[in-house]
Amino acid sequence: MLPVLGPIGTRVGLVAEENMRYSASVTIPAETTEADPHEEYLDICFGTISQVFVLFPPGHAGLTHLQVFYQTRQIFPSTPGESFTGDDTQYEFSERWPITEAPHEVLLRAWNEDTENAHTIIVELSVLAPEVTVTTVIRSPTLPEGMFV
Repeated sequence: MLPVLGPIGTRVGLVAEENMRYSASVTIPAETTEADPHEEYLDICFGTISQVFVLFPPGHAGLTHLQVFYQTRQIFPSTPGESFTGDDTQYEFSERWPITEAPHEVLLRAWNEDTENAHTIIVELSVLAPEVTVTTVIRSPTLPEGMFV
C-alpha cells in the first residue's frame, strides 16, 4: 500500500491488513454430553474473524458436535442452540465477526454421543488485523545561529 502524503514535514502511511491463522484440534472423550460438554479456549488476536474452517474427519458418524462462542454469545453456527456435526465433513466459509473486547479468545464447546470412541475436530480461524494509520513527523535539524544552507 502506498503512503499518503500529509502537510510538509509529515508522512502518513497505511499499514496493510494482516491475516492471522489460528487452529485447534479438539479431542472429545466418548460419552461427553451436551449438558456437560468439553470446552477449550482458542486465543486469537484483536481484529475480525474473516474465515472459518471446521473439519470432522471420517469416523465421527454424526455423533460429535461443535459450537463456537465469543464472550457469552454463540457465533458459529449462527443459530443459537444449533451445532456443527458430520462425518468426513468440512465447513468452510467467509465471515466478518469483530473481536474487539478482551479477552481475545473464542470458546470451543463440543460433545460426543459415541459411547466407545473419542473423536477429534479440527478448527481453524483466520483473523484480519485492523488497518492502522501511522503518522511520522519529519523535522529538519536545527542549525546553530549564523549557519545557513
